[in-house]
Amino acid sequence: FRFKPLPHEAMIGRLNFICEQEGVVGCDEAVLSELITQSEGDMRRAIQMLQSAHRLHGDAMTPQSILDISGAVPIARVADVFAKCRANDFDAMADTVADLLADGYPTAQF
Repeated sequence: FRFKPLPHEAMIGRLNFICEQEGVVGCDEAVLSELITQSEGDMRRAIQMLQSAHRLHGDAMTPQSILDISGAVPIARVADVFAKCRANDFDAMADTVADLLADGYPTAQF
């Protein structure tokens, strides 16, 4: 059983309310949008990531802060993996995967 993802607008409103009530000033639109993207519409997960990002970065949170907390592989790194796949270069692909693992990214995202 899994709840349906909440609409973007509903999550933005509630996350803004939480930021205001908690005195968090680093909650700009880009940060909140990244929270919603990474939480996949799960409000509990978004709140937990917000709390973790704020604890780690304070009011200097950025969308990259949210990506760091979520463990998501950055888009540029994903594009690099696909480029290596299209090139049919096994050695380059093996090096890229080894680098991703060394950097702590989950390969399950692919």
